[in-house]
Amino acid sequence: MSTHEEFAVALNGASVGATLQRPEPSDGDQPLAAVLLCHGLGALTAQTAELFDQITDALVEAGLAVATIGKDATDSCGLQGGVGSVDAASAVFRWVALRDELDLNRIGVLGYSLGGLIAACLSRRTDQIARLCLLAPMTVDQVTEKQAGETNHEPAGQLRGDLASLTPIEDLVVHDRPTLIMHGAADRIVGPEASLAYRRAVELARHKVEHLLVAQADHLFSGAAARSACLDQLTRFFAPMSESPGDAGRP
Repeated sequence: MSTHEEFAVALNGASVGATLQRPEPSDGDQPLAAVLLCHGLGALTAQTAELFDQITDALVEAGLAVATIGKDATDSCGLQGGVGSVDAASAVFRWVALRDELDLNRIGVLGYSLGGLIAACLSRRTDQIARLCLLAPMTVDQVTEKQAGETNHEPAGQLRGDLASLTPIEDLVVHDRPTLIMHGAADRIVGPEASLAYRRAVELARHKVEHLLVAQADHLFSGAAARSACLDQLTRFFAPMSESPGDAGRP
């Protein structure tokens, strides 16, 4: 069993919607470890929502609380643009960190696709991220190309205006924490070369990084075997945070 809570965080006159799902509490429970899911602002497609639901279920089953940014948000939230998306992620991260039932020292972040770019930028702003996962992350160059040639594609229209000011690869290496970068080897929407750029930057900084390419997996890890492998690896990576406060950031 789990509990589900919808909440909103005020930011610059706008409202950032989010949800929090956590294991059913029991007597004497210590504050829970949590994972923040980022996808970039804008409404999720049905396929991405299904992926996020399955990720959430797997992590909650592993004993973690899961917060999801703007799962049902639209651009009407007033926070369009790259910096606005990072600001929204930062505001929701702070909300999670200040919750009494959640452990400030055991908060992970997972960014998918465009959200991987946002999560990388967020990682510069705080050293309190215990573990970070970039799942099929986009780079600024890739988003720019999508905007120019594929405006009907989900990530393409969501970062505008100040996109060029974002520096996710540089931001990723400011703080050292266990980092997992995972990509589908058959991803034709966000090519695996994007995750290689992130991995090389972390390696050059001599920080902790694990890089996985999932065989025959597309952008959504939509095949049964690919989806199972994705969920298994995410659970393996974040589950140590649920074991004890002393293990929060250990590889």
